[in-house]
Amino acid sequence: MTSTPQGIDLARADLGGMVIAANDEFFAAKENLILADEAVFDNDDYYDRGKRMDGWETRRRREMGYDWAVLRLAMPGMVQTFVIDTAHFTGNFPPGASVEGAYIPGYPSPAEVLADDIEWVALTPRVDLEGDTKNVVTATAQHLVTHLRLNIYPDGGVARLRAFGTPCAPWSELGPEPDLASAVRGARVVAVSDEFYGVRHNVLMPNRSVWMKDGWEVRRRRDDGNDWCLIRLAVPGRIRRAEIDTNHFKGNCPRAVRIEAALWPGPPPTNPDDVPWTELLPMFRTQPHTQHLVGETFPKDAGPFDLLRVSIYPDGGISRLRMWGDPDTDALEAINVQWLNRMLPSTLRQTLTDCCGSRRWVQAMMDSAPWDGSGALRSAADTAWSSMGEPDWLEAFSHHPRIGGRRAQAQSDAAAVLSAGEQAGTSNASDTTLDQLASLNESYAKAFGFTYIVCATGRSADEMLDLLKQRIANPRTEELVIAAAEQHKITHIRLTKALS
Repeated sequence: MTSTPQGIDLARADLGGMVIAANDEFFAAKENLILADEAVFDNDDYYDRGKRMDGWETRRRREMGYDWAVLRLAMPGMVQTFVIDTAHFTGNFPPGASVEGAYIPGYPSPAEVLADDIEWVALTPRVDLEGDTKNVVTATAQHLVTHLRLNIYPDGGVARLRAFGTPCAPWSELGPEPDLASAVRGARVVAVSDEFYGVRHNVLMPNRSVWMKDGWEVRRRRDDGNDWCLIRLAVPGRIRRAEIDTNHFKGNCPRAVRIEAALWPGPPPTNPDDVPWTELLPMFRTQPHTQHLVGETFPKDAGPFDLLRVSIYPDGGISRLRMWGDPDTDALEAINVQWLNRMLPSTLRQTLTDCCGSRRWVQAMMDSAPWDGSGALRSAADTAWSSMGEPDWLEAFSHHPRIGGRRAQAQSDAAAVLSAGEQAGTSNASDTTLDQLASLNESYAKAFGFTYIVCATGRSADEMLDLLKQRIANPRTEELVIAAAEQHKITHIRLTKALS
């Protein structure tokens, strides 16, 4: 390997990554694997078990098998490149390694991650390693994963594991005006005039910088020019406000900063001057060691944009840049469809089941993947729905709790959360209304043989009670069709949430 891949390391401990288990760590702790700093070597550092190494090191194997370590990524994502760094391991590095991935939503315990029913898929086959080397390994399969398992054959030591890839974290959790320039959302610095002292990608990290090295800094200019970086936003959008942070840059912050934006699909421009830029922030005077909050002068309703040029005058360093705004809905859906396409089969099946509990519908959707955009996804959903009959509808109904109830027996935890959100109108209902809903739900189920299904989104408990009173008088054949139409609406709403 000659250079480290560019991009964000999804496993970084300082971003929230964690090594949660290893079958052995006799000589050196598993937690060292994902430390942000480069491994160091102290020739005189010994303790009661031998030489202390800055990495993860297992004892010498005297039986068949191999060693492994399991880690949770800082954020879900798709890994394109691994760096298996054997720095300072010269006579004790593993001859080979492989990496597997799994998608385990929520916050599972170590025991749950190590359970036998977890689906692990190979992201790289076994590859040969060299000692005291940053071994770069391209992922041969790219799937959306939350956890990695590093396998070493048969034993030995690895200083660091880097997992460079594309983050995939739900935008819906961020509320209004998320940071479109956040590295953990997928933003990246695609070009830079110089990065002599500090790495370009630092400016997009979510945490505030901890020292001057944890920023972007260029060498001193001795001409009349200025320095700049080009940033590809995580998703196209309209930018409302920004932060320019010069934290720790006390004698070397820029004199001024200027920000321009453009919509530039495709590869980054070879010459930034060829881009039709819109000026977001005119020349702005900056101060040392300061968080500058700006945006009052931003052009209103301009955009959407997906490329920024941040120019610093004449040189210096900035630690962080935030660009808060509104993601473009169509662009965000297109990105999320690609994430769905990259899900592990078991994860995609569960995601679809959370949208509609009919196995026929889910299988038809699985068969139609991958989808070329959100339109194709929704069209496939309608086609799959048209193939369903009464048994399939009833199966889908069984995945919903009664209106006013907590959850259905067939629901996953994620689907239960969706149901709770859809039934938010019952949260402040009177006891009288809830008692009537419970009583009529029971009567409805006895009359028709299935749960009362209504698209509850945006409806109050009293509205749903009034509809229940009307529909309970219907003939079963008519009510079944009405309930199926409501299930169809719910399915589309949940698909839309999956794309947001």
